[in-house]
Amino acid sequence: MITKDCMNLTNCICKSVIKIDRLQNKTDCTCEKTIVPIILYSKDFTPLKAFGNVGDVEDDCFGCFETSIFKIEYICKTTCCGKLSLLRPIDEHGSIAKTICETFRLEETDFCIDVNFHCFCALQRLSMALVNRPLGGIIPK
Repeated sequence: MITKDCMNLTNCICKSVIKIDRLQNKTDCTCEKTIVPIILYSKDFTPLKAFGNVGDVEDDCFGCFETSIFKIEYICKTTCCGKLSLLRPIDEHGSIAKTICETFRLEETDFCIDVNFHCFCALQRLSMALVNRPLGGIIPK
């Protein structure tokens, strides 16, 4: 059912991001962090892409990578702007996944981008089980 608030699609994206942010910031007795991986789509339905570790400036065995999968770090409820951290997509062999569909595991990074959530028309939540999923004894390359 479409509510009056969702008649404005931008408002829907902002509300969804706020709900996900609340879920991630909930504390429970296990002290486990909840990470909800998301993909944001532009008005032409292409996924937002960002690059991490450009120029290989970090002590990171993977080097530069591209991703369309993010974690919400912060959202300002009044402006609908916020910060996303890049989640590194890893394939089943422990290498950087070349496509979204090859992603077997997601790893948290310190790389972030600032975004205006008004610029997006769709949001897709991915399985939280992907975050830090074991590679089954495979050592990352």
